[in-house]
Amino acid sequence: MSLNFVRSLLIPVVFFVGSSGQNVVWANVAAQYELEYDQVEKRFYLTVHNSPIYEVIAFLEKKLDTKIHTHGIPSVLVNVTCVETTLQRILECLLEPDVNLFIRHNSGQHNESNIPEEIWVLTGSAGYPQHQKTSENPKEIPHVNQDKLSRIIVNTSARIAAQRRQAIADLAHVQLTSRLERTRVRKILEQALYEDEDAEVRAKAISVLMRRFGENASPQLQQALVDNDVIVRMTAMQYVKDESILLHAQSDENADVRQIASMTLKTLERRGAMK
Repeated sequence: MSLNFVRSLLIPVVFFVGSSGQNVVWANVAAQYELEYDQVEKRFYLTVHNSPIYEVIAFLEKKLDTKIHTHGIPSVLVNVTCVETTLQRILECLLEPDVNLFIRHNSGQHNESNIPEEIWVLTGSAGYPQHQKTSENPKEIPHVNQDKLSRIIVNTSARIAAQRRQAIADLAHVQLTSRLERTRVRKILEQALYEDEDAEVRAKAISVLMRRFGENASPQLQQALVDNDVIVRMTAMQYVKDESILLHAQSDENADVRQIASMTLKTLERRGAMK
């Protein structure tokens, strides 16, 4: 891919490249990040060089005319190249593959690049990619040997919250080969949800519990829905299909939780998936 950028050290630039296909390119040369949307391939290309992650998210928010709500995004520098088909995949690449996102599209409008009107980033990331990502299925569950699984489990009790968050996230991608392993991992996830002092660890725990155990984790979902931290409640809300719970959540003290509950109700009503 060959791009001829207008160089500016003061202001971001927006311009078109090519006479056919017309790629749309946004570049902030001073901050060293660039975003391109290829209207032929229907792909986004994001390149970031040693820039604060919160600045990159603000850049995406402004240039794509969307609202990205973030909770607990750390002030770290990132170097990453992402090639993805949607903004959601771009954020997953920028943050982590299983970051919890809640997406709201404007049902009255359609744009070719399918940009959501609002995105909630519900949990923070403990690690950031340093290379190009083009995976079409970032949520594959690979086989992990016993030694690595043991190391992950040890890290779920680490003193540093970021290490515990990463370990809990890693448990979403571990292939569990026996009932004993499944029981052990579930117990660890439940303990993290019920006892960890860090809200993002608890949020990650309910996310992994629901992904791994689905409706069998309903008691844990109920616990997460009454957690005292909004991040945990918002994460749990993604997995609710019970109308009475969603109606009750519309009176939550937090506006984002109320809005997500309302959006979920409407989505489930359209799909006929309400319980």
